[in-house]
Amino acid sequence: MNSTCLRRLVLAGCLGTLLGSTVPGQTSTPPTAAPAPVSGVATGRTEAVSPAPAAALAVSGTLAVSTGQVSGVLVRVEGVPITRDRIETEMAGIREMLTPEQANSEMAAMLLGNMKEQILDNAIARELIRNECRKNAIAVTDEEVKKMSALLNKPHLPGVPTPAEAMAKQGLSAKAAEQFLLQMEEQIRMSMQLARLLKVPEPDDAEIDAFYDEYSRLFENFRAQQILIAVNPDDDAAKKKARKEKAESIRKQLVEGKADFAKLSAEHSDSLDKDKGGDLDYFTRGQMLPQIEEAVTTLKSNELSAVIETEYGYLIVKALEHNVASRADMKDRIAFLLKDRQIEKQEKEFLDGLREKANIVYTDEASDFRAGAGPEDGLPLNGMDFDAAPDEDEQPASKDKTPAESTEPGKKR
Repeated sequence: MNSTCLRRLVLAGCLGTLLGSTVPGQTSTPPTAAPAPVSGVATGRTEAVSPAPAAALAVSGTLAVSTGQVSGVLVRVEGVPITRDRIETEMAGIREMLTPEQANSEMAAMLLGNMKEQILDNAIARELIRNECRKNAIAVTDEEVKKMSALLNKPHLPGVPTPAEAMAKQGLSAKAAEQFLLQMEEQIRMSMQLARLLKVPEPDDAEIDAFYDEYSRLFENFRAQQILIAVNPDDDAAKKKARKEKAESIRKQLVEGKADFAKLSAEHSDSLDKDKGGDLDYFTRGQMLPQIEEAVTTLKSNELSAVIETEYGYLIVKALEHNVASRADMKDRIAFLLKDRQIEKQEKEFLDGLREKANIVYTDEASDFRAGAGPEDGLPLNGMDFDAAPDEDEQPASKDKTPAESTEPGKKR
């Protein structure tokens, strides 16, 4: 796996809403199986499964060995030492970005064990890029990096958490969020350096518009409330009629202003979100039942739908919000992503060329960072195959890909 995969996974916490990814440490939340009071309908919002952050840190390359041993130094790249302490500090940072459950798992232990050589190789790649920037008088300032980091961290829609907020929700510490942001800034710097070395042009307005149009569902969200009057599959026509009449009666009270939506939801709704006033929280196109999506896309804020017949029963929907991130607001973020895609197409060949010309000398102390490798030149670095990571040109995975077993009222099967 090359360094572009590293950037994609580290930056996913901030570009996640564009790529449909989640931050390191986040895992899928399966639907709960608790039955609704009447219908037997279960609730559960699903989230996208995040790639393990430990699997991110790899850059393709080969090893050469020197018998000269310098205490604490693993390798010198054009005379610049990379030390054991530096690599172990990076590994400690990765551990911080894992939840306690992930950190204590056998898979994490295996991945972290295999990460040693990949982290070392990534450090070598960074030194090669820095050296090439010095040769070509190319500079990326801290101010540029922090400005881009702030932009990528800024939620583009209401209800979208920052990476730090998302990590805190997953039980990760403030230190973990700090480590993640440091990793992200390092990869932003690397992307900017490569863009200038490779002379990657700025995307034009047509390219940005094409991306915005293709992934338009990622740039808007909705919020609504629901009241469900459930119907069981084995109910006869008379029972179904009575349930529909109840829904119509509740809607009439709402239209006449005789009751509060949240109060009626708590009293009458058969959905498990009744205790939250029927609040469906923020959602995107494709995440809800088509009937709800149609309602919220046509209603104005605080307007009520008609009684909607669904497989679960009869729904009343109240539109709360329809938020859209404009093209102008998203332009710089999309441009950064599109440039990184262009970098990916050239990066491996470029880095291989730098390695071939560079003076890279390994010490004997580097041997335990080379899982299964012998002393000969040209041995592959990667101890595990991470090349199965999704390609950026594929449809982004997103939280609206709800498993078939999720049956929350309003949520798509």
